[in-house]
Amino acid sequence: MTDSKHNSALGAAYAAKRPEEVAAIYDSWSETYDADMSAAGYRHPTVCLALLARHLPRGAEPLLDAGAGTGLIGEWLSITGYPRVEALDISQGMLDK
Repeated sequence: MTDSKHNSALGAAYAAKRPEEVAAIYDSWSETYDADMSAAGYRHPTVCLALLARHLPRGAEPLLDAGAGTGLIGEWLSITGYPRVEALDISQGMLDK
C-alpha cells in the first residue's frame, strides 16, 4: 500500500463515527494491514512488547490484548514467554488473520 493509501485507510478509521464503520474499514484492510503498517514505520508493537517485558515477569498470565488486530503482538508475546493471551478486536476480519 502506498503512503497515500495507508493514510487514507487510517484517516477513514479515525474519522468513523460508529463501531460498525470502524469494523468494516479494518475488515477490508486486514489482508495487508501488518505489511502496510510496517512499511509506514509503525513500531508501536515492538515498543509495547519491550515495555511489558520490562515490567511484567515472564509467564504472567492471562494477558488481554484489547484491540488485538491481526494478533501480531500476541504471537510475539507467546515467543517471549507470555503464552496465554486472550485477543479482542472490533474487526472479525483482523482476528481471522
